[in-house]
Amino acid sequence: MKIALNIKELLEEGKINQAEYDKLFSLSKNQTGSLALNLLIGFGIIMVCMGVITLTQSAFTALIMGLLTFLIGLFIQFKGTKEWSVLSSCCLISGVLIFTAGINLWAFWVYNSDFLGFANSLDRLYAQILTTVILMVASAFLMSNILATLSILSIAQLVGAGTNYFTGSYAIWISSPVVTIVIFSVLAFLLYYLSRSILSRYENILITGSRTSVLVANIGFWVGSLWGGREELDVSPELISITWALALIGFAVWGWRANRRWVVTVSSIFGAVHFYTQWFTILDMEPASVVVGGVIAIGIGIGIKRLDSTMKAK
Repeated sequence: MKIALNIKELLEEGKINQAEYDKLFSLSKNQTGSLALNLLIGFGIIMVCMGVITLTQSAFTALIMGLLTFLIGLFIQFKGTKEWSVLSSCCLISGVLIFTAGINLWAFWVYNSDFLGFANSLDRLYAQILTTVILMVASAFLMSNILATLSILSIAQLVGAGTNYFTGSYAIWISSPVVTIVIFSVLAFLLYYLSRSILSRYENILITGSRTSVLVANIGFWVGSLWGGREELDVSPELISITWALALIGFAVWGWRANRRWVVTVSSIFGAVHFYTQWFTILDMEPASVVVGGVIAIGIGIGIKRLDSTMKAK
């Protein structure tokens, strides 16, 4: 269990003496030094792997380097002392990510080499499914919140979500908003239910997966409120907008009653995103609408701050 303490403040308030302060301070310096050494060696291993992969430009090399990095992490975990735990986690997680990257590189090169484009699309689908399964299993085995998050995002990729970067700009797309909303709303509820019942041992990673699913579902609502259900499902943007507003209100009320600050905060943030999206879609970017929108933003911010303070006290 980790506890954060401001030992300087405790010393000034007389709650600890100078000897206790010096002892705690020396322990923190030792831990900081061990952490820095762990991270330095971990980043060194990762850089070596990436360099070898770049030099060979081979998906097979990425698979081998990922597997070796993972095995190094396992060896450190079982043979090393507690002070090397950060290095072990770094190698284990990096090994999984490098290995899955190798799988996707292999599918990408098969994709480019196939002229007809039929077999390659199946290869890429199989690679994405395999990547998702590996991330899910690894997140449970390593109890890793990072891998749990990436496994949910990998599922989102399977249903047509994605991101892109080009010349200082970022893009995000949801090809099937309604499907995304339904799948990740159900997934968020299911993971939360499991975290509170039969799989409470994995509570942290299940909660992380549930929260990530909530974020993906809200992004699906956001895209759907602008473009509707797209080609597959003819659902109007207006219907999705109303449904999103009602869902956010219900989610926030549940979070308030259950004293879930994260739920209330996320509901407030996406509520503001929803409001401004519809506001400027209808009123355009006129000076008057910007001023009024800014005033409303200040009011929303003050309201969220008071609500958060109330929940802290509760």
